[in-house]
Amino acid sequence: CIVTFEQSDLDGVIVRVRDDFLLYGRGTAWVRSNGQSVEYDYVNFRDFAHGHARIWREVPWVARRVWMTRDAGRERFGDAFASVELKKQDTESQNENAVPLAPVWEIWCRESSSVYWIAEGSDETLDESEPLFELRGFFPCPHPAFGTVDPETMIPIPEFVQYKDQVEEINEYTQRIA
Repeated sequence: CIVTFEQSDLDGVIVRVRDDFLLYGRGTAWVRSNGQSVEYDYVNFRDFAHGHARIWREVPWVARRVWMTRDAGRERFGDAFASVELKKQDTESQNENAVPLAPVWEIWCRESSSVYWIAEGSDETLDESEPLFELRGFFPCPHPAFGTVDPETMIPIPEFVQYKDQVEEINEYTQRIA
């Protein structure tokens, strides 16, 4: 397996992981095989999930959501993708030209040593396989970059939340001075 840092934009991935860490308390990268090479992907904080655990070592599964076009989904999953519902990726956007995409979760389950692909809103599994490559720790992502987390759930708490009251107080004083 060849690791290609330039082709996978590792620097860009790390910058986006850092930004999610600073803004949302968790930044995540993902590794995937692309034929003969290994590439790194940034996973948006909204597109990453993991099973309930107190510490990373106890996490039973990790998942990332990938947004696919109808053609890409049919190419990857065949007829199983024909009935998958397409949606707008960014529901907050008012972009009328947004291409409808299908949200598909890639789930790596440590207990079953399997990878599952499931479309949101579907009861059927699109695909199930053994892991595509062998990784220490099983998961295709390193331990996410966490800020402060709830000690019982690993739910990230953005750093800003901890000093938000002070920032609001400073803003209030600044407005009074002005």
